[in-house]
Amino acid sequence: MLTLFRITGNSMAPDLSDGALVLAVRLPRRWLRSGQRVVLETQDGAVIVKRIEHVAGRHSLVLTSDNPLTRSRYCDLPLRPRRVFGVVIELPGWWARPARDAAYRG
Repeated sequence: MLTLFRITGNSMAPDLSDGALVLAVRLPRRWLRSGQRVVLETQDGAVIVKRIEHVAGRHSLVLTSDNPLTRSRYCDLPLRPRRVFGVVIELPGWWARPARDAAYRG
């Protein structure tokens, strides 16, 4: 199953900037690997996109942001996600650019 998400924030820049659209494909958790970008829901209900630094046991992930200039409370410690929506699919460059608002007339 494919799901479309809009990026908010710059923690995954420069590849995924604020406003960018990404597709995530659902995979079994056992297929998650270091280096993959994932969309997940945290225990406090936040939906985030991060890179897996490493899989820490059966149910936990250690995550990292791509942008070294940002810090996230969800990174560097084992996190047990409530739900993993999927792995971000690598798409042509126009998907990773910020999407224009429907009201934009530029």
